[in-house]
Amino acid sequence: MVRSRRGPALALALALAACGDAPPPAETDADATSDAGTSGAESESGTSGLTDGIEVDWSFAPVRGKANLDDDDLGARVDWLELPFAEDDDIVALTLPELPPGDEVHLALAGDVERLRVWLARPDGASQLLVGAGNGEATVENTLAPDTLLPPGEPVTLLFEFGRYGVRGELTLTRLVDGDEVAADAIALEAAPLLLTDHTRPAERVWVVEVPEGCADDEPSSEAYVQGFLDALGPERVTVVAGEEYGCDRWLQDELEFAVSFDPDEALLETAMDSIRDRGLDELPEQLLGADFAHTVWGEGSANTYDYFGNLEVTPAVLTPDGEFPYGRVYYGVGGSQGPHTALRSFLEDQVVQAPLELDSSWLCVSHVDEWISFVPDQTAPRGFRMLYGDTEEGFAALGDVDPARALPRYAADHGYPTVGSILEDAALRAFNEELQLDHLEPIRAQLQAALALSPEEIVAVPMIFEELGGLCSGYATALVPGMVNLIVANFGPGDEHLLVPDPYVREALDDQDDDPLIAAFRARMPAQLEVHFVDDWSSYHLLYGDVHCGADVERAPDFIPWWE
Repeated sequence: MVRSRRGPALALALALAACGDAPPPAETDADATSDAGTSGAESESGTSGLTDGIEVDWSFAPVRGKANLDDDDLGARVDWLELPFAEDDDIVALTLPELPPGDEVHLALAGDVERLRVWLARPDGASQLLVGAGNGEATVENTLAPDTLLPPGEPVTLLFEFGRYGVRGELTLTRLVDGDEVAADAIALEAAPLLLTDHTRPAERVWVVEVPEGCADDEPSSEAYVQGFLDALGPERVTVVAGEEYGCDRWLQDELEFAVSFDPDEALLETAMDSIRDRGLDELPEQLLGADFAHTVWGEGSANTYDYFGNLEVTPAVLTPDGEFPYGRVYYGVGGSQGPHTALRSFLEDQVVQAPLELDSSWLCVSHVDEWISFVPDQTAPRGFRMLYGDTEEGFAALGDVDPARALPRYAADHGYPTVGSILEDAALRAFNEELQLDHLEPIRAQLQAALALSPEEIVAVPMIFEELGGLCSGYATALVPGMVNLIVANFGPGDEHLLVPDPYVREALDDQDDDPLIAAFRARMPAQLEVHFVDDWSSYHLLYGDVHCGADVERAPDFIPWWE
């Protein structure tokens, strides 16, 4: 079910023949297509007139819907690239008032005419393009003579189709009698924006990748990691992707991000956002294309680490001095002139409602925002959430309360620290973390506090210690102690809310989590409503410069707040 992301645009014929359909459109960019839906509040700009004794109300409601980017007929082809068909549930129908014989309707479409279409529905179920995609003009026009195109008495039904998330336009319908204008109304056309769903939204399904031993050279199995999810959530809630079918690529979060859009009737379109990293898991988002499930890519060419979706997250809903953001605010990391592909950044800005924030993540080797920031639901918090934020002062303080002679088998073998004391006594390590805290962690926290209007009680400092790397990442940071902020929230409803967190292994008995001081410190900071599970990702992700969040994804239900308001 793999489809091309790129293809030429086609100028579609607008001539109205007495019979026959417009030719099917050629393939266009997957990221430029969209669906349509239902209409909203009544327009107040229209007029009505009395002609031949027939009064006609010529005022129309806005037309709002979803981008037509899914594959409702399961033909392995995006619906926007086909003529309207019976199974396509993303097209909005508008039936015009009955017109006296001889009347005509002039249509003028303005806005993003390349990503909008207006069709005439014919009695035989076929559709005929009137105005829209492929004309290359700021405004496209046509005149519809119902008497010559439809059987006597057949109502005029227009079909509206959107070719991109968040696309906007305006269709002016002018009623003509003997060539003279007697009434006109401009209809606002609005496609739903694409929304990333934050960690407080209900989880519907959790995805993980299982990479067996020996699947890739010198890379360990992820079976213990996957088993942690299955034990915590149950197999019915976890979709396990067979890593050997995708080039042994384990970095699911970096390849795939789930997002949603919906129309005023709350009909949902899920979307698999596909990173341009294009490694082994690249085919998985493409295979999700189906009925009410779209697949999109923004940008092309070589990816950098900022393009990976561990670097693309969203906050919960916030009210700030800059405005209200009921769907939260998107945030991602940048470094100097580098950042996510400009096509993706422009698209996210065009969606408006989640107003992206750029954060400096250049000080990290991997440079992803999920390494030190997360959000968790908390019913006792002022706004129902708390921001978890990595803090090195808290990290050293937590270890300072531990017997320095405590043996650390995992750290001895893989980081060269045999005891807690050996970490605390490493002056260079402590100085490196103090510099990170002062130069990066605290300024970025202040930036988020201001942008999100966070109070101090809404921020939870999570113990964290980084180490300085060598080689290609010389001078940059990665987590020494598994980053407990790099977690998965799996909240399936009240009394059924879970956190899956990297096991820090600050203990000698590896199977005794109750004897781990960092586990105790983390649990003490978490809301009582959340059941916390510590997952073994030491070999499968931590030593590869990732942690729990990097290998998983969560589909979530949106909050159906009217985006058109």
